[in-house]
Amino acid sequence: MPAAITNANLSKAPGQTDIDVGRKVRFQRIIHGLSQAELGNALSVARQQVQKYESGTNRLRGDQIVTLSRLFRVPMEYFYEPDPERSGLPFSVQQKADDDLLRFVRSKAGRELNAAFVRIRDPEGKRQVAALADSLAREERNGD
Repeated sequence: MPAAITNANLSKAPGQTDIDVGRKVRFQRIIHGLSQAELGNALSVARQQVQKYESGTNRLRGDQIVTLSRLFRVPMEYFYEPDPERSGLPFSVQQKADDDLLRFVRSKAGRELNAAFVRIRDPEGKRQVAALADSLAREERNGD
């Protein structure tokens, strides 16, 4: 039998899900080249409110998720899919990882590498490319 629904498990306070949703909003906003003010205009809120959504401090409403889904051309479920690799990590750690990824995909070399990588069908080939990149990065770090 399902657990009883109480006020305790229907908290209005933002939680981990709000942080995860906010991180995905931020990621999509940056990938699409929008400022916080521009996204705020699309959602009819101030830039500061977008900051709060992105950090998970404030919770997005359902109609805002629909707007974001249409704007970014992703299914609404995208915002709620769990990310097991990041779940529970502090926001600052998540943000740094996202910033690194965004710098990569926005660079010409990153886009070229990504385009080539997704064409590789063999999982072993993908592992070899990742191992090569890791090896080159370690050599560069050790050479500094």
